[in-house]
Amino acid sequence: MNQLAVAIFAFLLLVGNVGYAEGTNTKASSHELITEEPALELEAWMTNPKIWDVSILDFTAEKEQEMKLENWMTDPVLWANVYDFSVEKESGLGLEDWMLKENTWNIFLLQPEEAENSLKIEQWMVNENNWKINS
Repeated sequence: MNQLAVAIFAFLLLVGNVGYAEGTNTKASSHELITEEPALELEAWMTNPKIWDVSILDFTAEKEQEMKLENWMTDPVLWANVYDFSVEKESGLGLEDWMLKENTWNIFLLQPEEAENSLKIEQWMVNENNWKINS
């Protein structure tokens, strides 16, 4: 009962203040100022029951293939580890000559050096009139 009273009070509070809101007046843009809306025109396809009849569509779910166990899946000989897999042994890590060469890791030595021309300051760059923003 208490929740109902709170809900009614909140509803009246919201509805009662709608007319007194200030600053909510807005002007409609030109495309919103439609004086007359065109009448709704019903076309034949809109009322054609064949178009809206979904029973003609086949929504049957495709059945999945039945899964069966085959002999090889349960063959104990196949799953017993009868194969002699040799474990490959790795040698220890070591440093090689190419790893220690400075040219290998310094990519800047491999690229030709680019030279840029120095910037020449021209009169238009320092002219204050060119940089004023007209408001």
